[in-house]
Amino acid sequence: EKQNGRLRNGDVDNEDNNSTPDPTWVHEIFQGTLTNETRCLTCETISSKDEDFLDLSVDVEQNTSITHCLRGFSNTETLCSEYKYYCEECRSKQEAHKRMKVKKLPLILALHLKRFKYMDQLHRYTKLSYRVVFPLELRLFNTSGDATNPDRMYDLVAVVVHLWKWSQPRPLYCNS
Repeated sequence: EKQNGRLRNGDVDNEDNNSTPDPTWVHEIFQGTLTNETRCLTCETISSKDEDFLDLSVDVEQNTSITHCLRGFSNTETLCSEYKYYCEECRSKQEAHKRMKVKKLPLILALHLKRFKYMDQLHRYTKLSYRVVFPLELRLFNTSGDATNPDRMYDLVAVVVHLWKWSQPRPLYCNS
């Protein structure tokens, strides 16, 4: 027997598996939307797909800044060789350009710095201990043309730093 969409034992009735759950306060605060755009280099057809995110994972390079990391995040990437794109129009794998743009900015932007990189010659991940400069105020420039709130300014309010070694407990520090 159901009451308010729940079975009497408290389980949720999932008759409609395609429905998305109602957003939580986490989604309302941290969720943004990316547009993933791919352009076939053979027929010039552009396909785009929107994806929600709760944080942006950005690659880290030596002697860099958050601004530079975000610029790299939205750079155009060429899909070729074994990474070719399957074009629906051409009905085959083709070389393509792919890029990501921010369509909807979240109220609070969480950035995840990817500080581990797989090293083929070592057959393992190594930590990148590069210094990353970050501003106290950040304006994103890699938004799409139809972005909502493209001029949002973000103030730095916290930095979370993981300080641990593989064999030790994992303390977590938050500076605000």
